[in-house]
Amino acid sequence: RFKEESAKYLPQFIVDLGSKFVKLFVILIIGMVLIYFDQKSAEGVDTPTFIQCFYYAVITGTTIGYGDYSPKTQMGKTIGLFYILAAVVTLGEVLGDVASYFVEQKKKEALEKILKKRITMADFEKFDLDGDGQIERTEFIVRKLLLMGILQEDDVARVEEEFDKMDEDGSG
Repeated sequence: RFKEESAKYLPQFIVDLGSKFVKLFVILIIGMVLIYFDQKSAEGVDTPTFIQCFYYAVITGTTIGYGDYSPKTQMGKTIGLFYILAAVVTLGEVLGDVASYFVEQKKKEALEKILKKRITMADFEKFDLDGDGQIERTEFIVRKLLLMGILQEDDVARVEEEFDKMDEDGSG
């Protein structure tokens, strides 16, 4: 079941990530064009090569910024400010999505492990919320959801409180 869900999720993840990579690529091109025309229009500065422009765009966009290439004109510095913001935000989106994907996969694996785990006698005692020596369907479901982290103990307590208020005669 887990592999089937992962297989469904992976293509959408690739599409989403692909579109963000395209956006990042476009921003890198803008950075390359920026430094090319800025350096070309500045007096006393050699026109940069394609590799130098790419180097500037990547080093600046990743916030490494060695300082060996920087905009020379006031217009270049102004445009560069917006380039840096766009590049850093987009790179953050890409890296965040990649990290989220792997975290989500680990979370799904952990949930699947909890779902498949057979209960022990110690688990049985924890699952038997009302202490009657039997696990009712709702007790089992609530305990599994708690173990999976989908529910929190205080959430269950609040729902039980609400039920108790509605159950005026205590008949359940």
